[in-house]
Amino acid sequence: MRRMHVLAGMAIILLAFAAAAWIVISPGWAVGFVQAKVNEALGRNLKVSGGAHLQLAPALAIRFDGVSLAGPSGMDGDFISAPSLLVPITVSGLIAHRLDVAAITFTEPQIDFTIDEIGRMSWPAASVTGGAGIKFYLNNAAIRFRDHRTEQSFALSTANLAVEQSPAGEITLEGTAIINGQLAKIQAYVKDVARASGQGSPAELAVQAAPLSVSFNGRLATSAGLGLAGTVTVSGEDLRQALRWTGAKVGGALGLKAFKLTGSLDATGRAFGMLGADIMIDDIAARGDVTLDFRGGVPKLQALAAVEAIDLDKYIAPAGGIPGEWGTSALGFAALRGLDGGLTIETRNLKYSGADFGPAKIAAQLHSGRLDARIVSGSSMDASVTLDGSGPTDGFALSYTGRDGDAARWFGPLAGIAWLGGNGVFSANVSGTGKTQQEIIATLKGEAHLALANGALHGLDIGTALAAVSAEMQDGWPAGGKGDTPFATLTADLTIADGIAAIGNLKLESPALTMTGTGDIDLLRRALDLRADPRLVTGAAAEPVGLPVAVVIKGPWARPRIYPDMADIVANPKAAYDALKALGFPQAFDSAGGN
Repeated sequence: MRRMHVLAGMAIILLAFAAAAWIVISPGWAVGFVQAKVNEALGRNLKVSGGAHLQLAPALAIRFDGVSLAGPSGMDGDFISAPSLLVPITVSGLIAHRLDVAAITFTEPQIDFTIDEIGRMSWPAASVTGGAGIKFYLNNAAIRFRDHRTEQSFALSTANLAVEQSPAGEITLEGTAIINGQLAKIQAYVKDVARASGQGSPAELAVQAAPLSVSFNGRLATSAGLGLAGTVTVSGEDLRQALRWTGAKVGGALGLKAFKLTGSLDATGRAFGMLGADIMIDDIAARGDVTLDFRGGVPKLQALAAVEAIDLDKYIAPAGGIPGEWGTSALGFAALRGLDGGLTIETRNLKYSGADFGPAKIAAQLHSGRLDARIVSGSSMDASVTLDGSGPTDGFALSYTGRDGDAARWFGPLAGIAWLGGNGVFSANVSGTGKTQQEIIATLKGEAHLALANGALHGLDIGTALAAVSAEMQDGWPAGGKGDTPFATLTADLTIADGIAAIGNLKLESPALTMTGTGDIDLLRRALDLRADPRLVTGAAAEPVGLPVAVVIKGPWARPRIYPDMADIVANPKAAYDALKALGFPQAFDSAGGN
């Protein structure tokens, strides 16, 4: 019996000891402790709905379940809500009921940075009591920002960040997060978060992601919208990919690869401007001003820059043509729909299709898939180009005036016409529709004018051809493409409809030769069908002498044939030649080379 009493007494003692120990180490006391410390550091109430629990692994800590950090008075919703909040503790701290809240961890928190319509912010400005600073670890956080004044918003997911706030209101942040589907490394510093809501606070920001990297040093202010002012560097390996990451639906794939912009940033809300920026895109170095505005449904880009040289071939997709034929590849003007804006560029040398056009100024406007551009090169060239991808069928329009220019530069690289030389004026006002270069040429309409001086028809010696009316005329150009027809002036007017250019008057004049003509140019097939009246100026009286029949210039415009307009000239050149004599062709030109 006595032994039973002893055992019972020992059990009571053990239970009492266990109860006392539990009273000592029970974490219930920590709820009020952590609430007081957080309120001291941030001036906000911390709610704990799930109580405190002792956690032994992976390290000794107290876990607070169902936590939320209140927003400011008058604003709906909490600033932070999380399934749990973890605070490390030592054994001695547990026994002494002393908790160090210098570093706490939120697990899967939802954080709402909000600015309401009257400018109130959801996040704490600074310690209102001058208490100790606090460091937050955010594990797998979802962070949202929205400014109801400007409708600026963005979100970060899967954020793993270390955030520290000093008693003076300094904020430092470092870690990673998913931004628009891309993992980004983030570093940020704000010197005084309270000043940021007023006139602004010194701030630094660095973001590194696959689409681009950003480095900013300057001032952060939220009084009129989330604003940044300072120096910034933005770089990446693919400009289109970077713009798409920011939300722009930019099409195309040619050019616009590696880029770097450095300059003075002035950003408010969803509008960003860089002044005096040094710009490098592909191998183009430029300096100018750039703005990017996300306030509308479609991002709007504005740029004013000076560039050493621009090669348009790097940015205009190949049309899919082969020598002698127009392209059949889709031009893809619909890719213009994803971005609006304006661009003004001055360059020392504009290049296109292998031709150098010299110094030029380009002014372009892009809206709803329609690009209107004007290109001016001093007094020598003035062109307006429209590429319209706004509808189901692409559209093209060109108004061009070239003065004191070389015909070989106009027609050689662009159309494959290498036989026409001379300087003068070429103007055109044309338009067409279609999804390919071939379709647009087939629907082309408008008018054009050509006036050249001191040039030549290369590879065609009309004077020799007139003087050597023989069987070789059936072969068109003199053998081997030898000889030229020099001229003092060459003029022509063209009226274009359905891809056919009708020549109203063609006139060539030189001291030794005059020629007039009419006919058609099939732009789609790149073919000529002209009738001309060439006349040699001969003899002491300088009288023009020509064939008694018209001359036909016909065939591919890269290498047409020329022959008298007689039915049997190809089938029976000897008979045709005799017929010419019978019609009165001058005998003085009856042998090759005679004149």
